[in-house]
Order: sequence, then C-alpha cells, then structure tokens
Amino acid sequence: MNRRDEVKALHGFEAWGDHIDDDAGFDGPTPLFLTDHERLFDLHFLAREALHPEGGSTRGYREYYAAEDRPDAGVMVIVRQLPSIKDAHEALVDILETSMALRLLPAEEREVSVGHVAFVGHDPTVDAIHFVRGSTLVTIKNTGGEIIPVAEMAEEIDRQLTTHLMNAHDEQLPAR
Repeated sequence: MNRRDEVKALHGFEAWGDHIDDDAGFDGPTPLFLTDHERLFDLHFLAREALHPEGGSTRGYREYYAAEDRPDAGVMVIVRQLPSIKDAHEALVDILETSMALRLLPAEEREVSVGHVAFVGHDPTVDAIHFVRGSTLVTIKNTGGEIIPVAEMAEEIDRQLTTHLMNAHDEQLPAR
C-alpha cells in the first residue's frame, strides 16, 4: 500500500462519500466564495491574496487576520474552490499526507461541526482545521506564536459558505 492509500485508510476516506448527498447540489463550479470578514469575531482583517491556479483547476485565496490586542497571534484562512467534490476530497488528502501527525482527528470528535468532512489536530485547543463543503476546501490555521482557537471561526465560515452555495444553487435552478 502506498503512502496516499495509507492516509486515506487512516482517515476513513471510503466513508467520506456517505455525506456527499448532503452537498450534492453544491458539486461543481460556483461563483467565488469570499468570507465576510466583518463577522469573524475579534480578529482584525489584514489582507487577501489570490492563490495561483494549479492547471486552471483551482480558484481561491488566502486571508490573514491578527488579534488586535495580541501582536504575536494571527490566523490564516485558505479557501480553494475545486471543480468537484471528488477533487476537493483529493485535495484534502494532499493536506493530510503532509501533516506532521500520522492521523488527524475527525472534527466531530472535538465537537466542531463544519463541512461534510473535517479534521483537526490533537492539541487541546483547536488551532487548525481543514474541511470540505461542496467542492470547496477550507483550511484555517494559526500563524503566530500565541494560539487563537479557530473552531468558532470555522463554524462561522462554514455557515457563510453554506449560505453562499445555497444561493448559488438557487440561481442555477431554471425559472418556473
């Protein structure tokens, strides 16, 4: 078994498809989702920069946030919109393959409810999370020396993303 297959087995990849029906209407291209950073708690929005497309198949961006009262505390949000849910799953496997932890924890084990598949680290504070909703892959992680919990931020971004996908889906339905 190669490393990629081992990572998939450790993280229950075969069962990820069990939740695709929840997001089935969100598969495929949608208008670019942008976070509403005014609603992301007490963090100060610093910048948004475009990701360079990989063969034209990925659209996305990175956002940087800082804590107003703690100069050594920051968060980076990476949003990647892929051509399909399957592509988003494979991109998540790419991340899991490069993790320093042998196995990341399913987010629900840490009582974080985001995406249809999501993983967090082993630290007592959820300081990083990777999740897929539809064909969108989101990573939220700390960038500073002081840890900022990111679970609530992830849940808010997932709410925003779900609303965005539902609105995009409604716009694509034929008029009656």
